[in-house]
Amino acid sequence: MQDSVLKMKDLPAILNMSVRTIYSLREHGQFPSPRRLSPKRVGWLASDIQEWVRNRPLVGGGVENQ
Repeated sequence: MQDSVLKMKDLPAILNMSVRTIYSLREHGQFPSPRRLSPKRVGWLASDIQEWVRNRPLVGGGVENQ
């Protein structure tokens, strides 16, 4: 299975977060680091972003069905 590469401009729409919030989370070590694609380009694997979302805490301390 191929994993797609996401650019920063893709992330706000996917995560429903602002670019600033994403940068802030990165600065605090709370968001996946991007991968270097070329000297001037970085990107995130879609699977890394999906895993990050899955590992976010549930609202209200609920338990996720597995």
